[in-house]
Amino acid sequence: MKIRTGHKFVLYLVSAITAAVLCTLPFLAVKKDTLYVYTNSPELLSSEQGFIRELKLLGINVIVNGNNKPEADSYGLWFKNPEYAAELDTSPAKINFLYTEAYYPIEWKDKDKHPVVLTPYRELYEHYVRSNIKTAQLILGVNTTDFYAEGKQKKYPLVYVGDNNKVSPIAEFLQQQKDVKFIGAFWPKEKILPINEKQASERRKALSQTKIAVVYNAEETPASKKIPNEVLEAVAAGALVLSSPNAALSETFGENVVIYEDETDLINKYQYYLAHNKEAQNKIIAAQNILTEKLSSKAAAVRFKKILDWLKENNIR
Repeated sequence: MKIRTGHKFVLYLVSAITAAVLCTLPFLAVKKDTLYVYTNSPELLSSEQGFIRELKLLGINVIVNGNNKPEADSYGLWFKNPEYAAELDTSPAKINFLYTEAYYPIEWKDKDKHPVVLTPYRELYEHYVRSNIKTAQLILGVNTTDFYAEGKQKKYPLVYVGDNNKVSPIAEFLQQQKDVKFIGAFWPKEKILPINEKQASERRKALSQTKIAVVYNAEETPASKKIPNEVLEAVAAGALVLSSPNAALSETFGENVVIYEDETDLINKYQYYLAHNKEAQNKIIAAQNILTEKLSSKAAAVRFKKILDWLKENNIR
């Protein structure tokens, strides 16, 4: 029997719709993971906002700072201090995660339900592994939606990034130098850049106009044992970073973040890279590529999902 052209089209359309529905059904049948996220402050940090956004893009249903604890068929992630671990004994979530940048271990005495501890410090991660505690190393990374190179003219030759609430011989030295500016709190009015340093957009704008950003953290302090947020923001915004010695920083960025040893070494390297702009730009671009791949909000979210999927596949709670 000969089928009319119009009927052929209808049959083709029905077949196409049926095929599309059949292809879609497996995806509709897969239930999204629900993750309850609780932050220290109702006002989320830029890094927290970026991380949560990227988790959602990966298909995770994220509920932020809900009034109740996670439901029994969901997962929980707390951005809290180590002491908060005791509160997680009563969480009904299938898996509880505790992310903390505090540099001291959690006390597990009298705790029945241990969360998975997420830490940016390798030393703490290794300590938990030796103690048979569920753990993973995770760096929350930088929100590249907030921090990126704007392509504007570089107005500031040298900017020190960090608050004036710690002993810093480098900061004391730089305050005596001409044309050096500061981003952070508690600096003399004439030295500080006129921005609201609590606003990510204003920090980005200032860092995008900075040729060389200087970061200092004394050896053996917690900040010297992880990659500082100030470095991540400066790299993302397109500044060449000069940092005090930091093993985690050098391991990740290599020579693309420049390490200085003291005040004399800092000035020598600052003057060198001001005079060798092409070499400085090569380091900036290489550092940005590393950051995008390993230390962005997207990279952190992908790593967290891999950790979650591995725990689920191995039925670890």
